[in-house]
Amino acid sequence: MPDYNFLNLSPPEFEDLTKDLLQKHFDIILETFTSGRDNGIDLRYSKSTIQNLIIQCKRYKDYSSLIRNLQKEVSKVEKLKPTRYIISTSVGLTPNQKDIIANLFKPHILNTSDIFGLNDLNNLIGLYPEIEKQHFKLWLSSTNILDKILNSKILNQSNFEEEIVKETINIYVDNESYYKANEIIKDKKYVIISGIPGIGKTTLARILVYHYLANGFEEFIFLSDSINEAFALYKDGVKQIFLFDDFLGTNFLENKLSNNEEQRIVKFIERVSKSKDKIIIFTTREYILAQAKQKYDAFENASLEFAKCIIDLSHYTKIVKAKILFNHLYFSNLSGLHISNLLSNETYKTVIHHRNYNPRIIQTITNDNIWKTIEPSNFSNKFLEFIENPISVWKHVFENQISKLSQCVLANLMTAGTPILLEELKLITQNFAKRHSSKYGIIYSEIELKKTVKELENTFIGLII
Repeated sequence: MPDYNFLNLSPPEFEDLTKDLLQKHFDIILETFTSGRDNGIDLRYSKSTIQNLIIQCKRYKDYSSLIRNLQKEVSKVEKLKPTRYIISTSVGLTPNQKDIIANLFKPHILNTSDIFGLNDLNNLIGLYPEIEKQHFKLWLSSTNILDKILNSKILNQSNFEEEIVKETINIYVDNESYYKANEIIKDKKYVIISGIPGIGKTTLARILVYHYLANGFEEFIFLSDSINEAFALYKDGVKQIFLFDDFLGTNFLENKLSNNEEQRIVKFIERVSKSKDKIIIFTTREYILAQAKQKYDAFENASLEFAKCIIDLSHYTKIVKAKILFNHLYFSNLSGLHISNLLSNETYKTVIHHRNYNPRIIQTITNDNIWKTIEPSNFSNKFLEFIENPISVWKHVFENQISKLSQCVLANLMTAGTPILLEELKLITQNFAKRHSSKYGIIYSEIELKKTVKELENTFIGLII
């Protein structure tokens, strides 16, 4: 039987697991609800006006915390008057403790078998392994799987430590990018994960690494400088996974790609694609990949484009955004007063719907070095200021990682406003270049403008066709 403690799951994730297990166990479809005050209802099944099944999910570390909370629920349950009341909890329960809980909610809990404690849930997971697979975050952080990951042979990665692995798993939120990247890897043996800064490319890459280490891969090789490291550490007959994080980052931006490095990258991809026991994952920022394609013919490769997984914020549902925010808050060291301030003012709703929503912004403000400098009573205001003006995410990119012409185009767009026709942008950029080319060191031509638009597309600007 599995032996999960469920504490790596946030309360909403624990609720999702309970829903899937009990739907399968009872062969019913349960109602689920949006976030907010639940009035004593997490999940519900109403077959008729006289049959009303209510399920409450309680993720707690110990029995004393659980029973204190349940005592507060009694009056809610009395008002609801369900014909059947079921409790699912992460707490392991003794027979006596189950009897106490059943008496607390008598007659709504029909018998103690309607109280699913830690051992009961593990038993259900053993009965329904397909549900265990669906909740990969659950099994990925189990003791035996974590041991398997941490005891793999790790090369060139100094921060591959248990706490970092656990933290990455805790805050990660399951979304379609994970499944898309996995499908590409199964088909191609490699994937290029791209997207804007701060969206979670490295986090996704690390989750994929953990997944494959947990499923039979023996070695993890982290590449930091050159694909030459991959060639040197490549071993026939050994199941290896390579991660080249930000593979076009600093080296490309500082024009330090060694001779034919791009050719060797493509050659290594081809080698991995033909192997039976190798995987390579690349991450890059979308605008840098656009620059690289313009500079190096080797990257203008149809198969490379086909194997690209773009993490796009527009594909993040409101639920995914809410879970990302929740996990960062829940698994951070934020004080209860700070979190209460965010909840009481419903600032979290503004954050989730904000045009500047970005996981890195959330990660930054929930870092100990930031939130501890903010008074609890002012946390909501500071959070909104931070997301309204996300300088920490974009300033460095704008000043250091795009071309001079791209900087000028963005500055002119801010002045002219958007949307704007490409022809109008062309005229504005031409006039600006005529007057300020020497001052800003820019060279204008229609070819350069096309390169600039490609560089900025999907990162700083969007094109409407």
